[in-house]
Amino acid sequence: MNKIYFIIFLLFLGRAYAQEATTTKDEAKQERKLEREQRRLERALDPLSPSRASFLSAVVPGLGQFYNRKYWKVPLAWAAVGTGVFVYQFNQTEYFVIEPHLSYDQLVFLPMNFMMSISMVLVLMFLTVP
Repeated sequence: MNKIYFIIFLLFLGRAYAQEATTTKDEAKQERKLEREQRRLERALDPLSPSRASFLSAVVPGLGQFYNRKYWKVPLAWAAVGTGVFVYQFNQTEYFVIEPHLSYDQLVFLPMNFMMSISMVLVLMFLTVP
């Protein structure tokens, strides 16, 4: 008799574990929605977002590296931009020194050098964007 009660007890005990509350479809959707919202908030609260660093670097070269706490890259960014400015300034001063001594055929190619200087400044500036 005790064996029967023990077997019945085990059957009900097993059934008690099987009767755990299951989530409905609406509850599952709500949980997924909350998880998505939480992930979105985590992305929004990222203190070192790459888009902000890129914007800062485009405004002032080297500021994006400073924002990302990579301070050793700031002088490299300034050196890159400074090199482009130096090349531009050097070409301008040389142009005004040499211009009176050049013929018309030689003057035709000088604007190309000017555009190369400007493009070098722009390329070096875009290289500083993280």
